[in-house]
Amino acid sequence: MSLPSLATLTQLESRYDSSVDNPGRAQALLDDASALVREVAGSDYVDVDNALTGVPQRIISIVCEVTRRAYENPRGLQGETLGDYTWRAGYTGTKGSAAMGVYLTSAEQSAVRRAAGKFGASSVSLTKLMPYVPTSAVDED
Repeated sequence: MSLPSLATLTQLESRYDSSVDNPGRAQALLDDASALVREVAGSDYVDVDNALTGVPQRIISIVCEVTRRAYENPRGLQGETLGDYTWRAGYTGTKGSAAMGVYLTSAEQSAVRRAAGKFGASSVSLTKLMPYVPTSAVDED
């Protein structure tokens, strides 16, 4: 059983004041973005009946933004040159190459973690406070 998207086509369209001309493609991208966000958030946001529950508003907006970016710019284009005029913009991957398809920027990943209540703090249990140091090494001066 597949999980429902964290955002709907209606939510996507209302955020960007336009209707999608290919709803099947847009829905597939919503599904892909939802899967990616769930991976980062560490939560499925569904109840036992596979219905959405407790999805933070920030996560819905991130799923819509990721989907819009992939829908409107599937090849990850970042610039163009027209004669002497050149412009560049957008996100690049770790090696400077253009990011394509569904991806989360580092800022979006952080926002998903915050919305999911994962603040990056953790604890480590130690068995000893200090490494063992032989007394003969301490006594030498």
